[in-house]
Amino acid sequence: MIDIEKFTGWSASLSNGETAFEGTPQPNQPTPWKQLLSMCKERGIEITRLRLFRGKVRVMSMPPKMCQGYFQAYEQAKSIFTGNTSMKQGIGSVVDDKVYITWVDDDGNVWQDVRPLSECLVHCTLA
Repeated sequence: MIDIEKFTGWSASLSNGETAFEGTPQPNQPTPWKQLLSMCKERGIEITRLRLFRGKVRVMSMPPKMCQGYFQAYEQAKSIFTGNTSMKQGIGSVVDDKVYITWVDDDGNVWQDVRPLSECLVHCTLA
């Protein structure tokens, strides 16, 4: 059983009533997100809601009636001034040709971003 108070990562509510939780990536295996997308395709089920848990921060996607799909990704950035590296995780909702993403970093900072769908397809349920 998942301890939601300590859990970090995404969770997806599925059209069959199940909830999937992000697992630990394994070497030479598809990412947990790609595994979820493959499983959904094989079983003919859909994601009906996506959530992100990072520390005390909780983020929720749009409901399925408001969007055409979902997005999940990690991004790493390196400062050219300090050399420090930072990691952030985001979930988003696809609306027409845009992806509305909410990002959370390891310090609990939250910000939003809008990107063209064409740049995000590999991370979306539409792919």
